[in-house]
Amino acid sequence: MNCEPPVNLLDSLTLVPSIFGFILSGPRSHVTVFFIPIVHNNNVDTSTQALDDVVREFWSLESIGIQIIQEKKNICYSEFLTNFHQSFEITDGRRVVKLPWKPEAQFSTNNSEVAIQPFYSLT
Repeated sequence: MNCEPPVNLLDSLTLVPSIFGFILSGPRSHVTVFFIPIVHNNNVDTSTQALDDVVREFWSLESIGIQIIQEKKNICYSEFLTNFHQSFEITDGRRVVKLPWKPEAQFSTNNSEVAIQPFYSLT
């Protein structure tokens, strides 16, 4: 609560103290408000090359914290190339390349177990 008395500025205008400071109080009967339209025009010309670089950097993996492990990729690619060159042969004028099977894969000579599994899953 503020104990200061109101301050009369004019006959109809008074400053009233409050906890937020002074509040201007009074009627608005003889107040004229003028509106002057103002148009602001701002033109900005940017180089598209700089914008392309900014967008490219924004979407680059390094900027979001993902690091490409190039050495690991190179080792994997070199293994694929080695397997390809080892399995490539020309037989009767045709180029033959073996599929890169996983070393721990076990092949079945009989597919009856694989074929009967969907039947057992129905019951």
